[in-house]
Amino acid sequence: MKLKQFFTDDDAVSPVIGVILMVAITVILAAVIASFVLGLGQSTGNTAPSITFSEDYDSDTPSLTISVTNVGDTVEAGDVYLRGTGDGATLDQSLNNYDGSTNAESELTAGMNFVVDSPGPGSAYDIDVIYDPGDGDSSTLTTFTGPDA
Repeated sequence: MKLKQFFTDDDAVSPVIGVILMVAITVILAAVIASFVLGLGQSTGNTAPSITFSEDYDSDTPSLTISVTNVGDTVEAGDVYLRGTGDGATLDQSLNNYDGSTNAESELTAGMNFVVDSPGPGSAYDIDVIYDPGDGDSSTLTTFTGPDA
């Protein structure tokens, strides 16, 4: 082995490897700058709260009872709406108007019940529970469909 040539050789990395490394660094740097400029790292908006509901349809009355079974996030009753149709009637009502103890500032809690009976949902209802905090972003939390819908 030529030990003297080993110490006098100036090449640290082959030119091909050097070009590949420079291109990779340039691409990564451009991606980081673009994400800051375009705001890709920011949140895209409000997310739907974690709330579960259950339904109980009483065909004798007829009425539909919607119950809050689990609340994972703090949500005001005035930000949740029941929207849909039942027996030809249109429903668009905030949950704060269903229970005398709740108002627009009160929070939803597990165990709250909301009875939809006037206008009666009939057995062909199609009701969405919508979260709408009023900032333009709304999302459907769940949908209830009657047995004859």
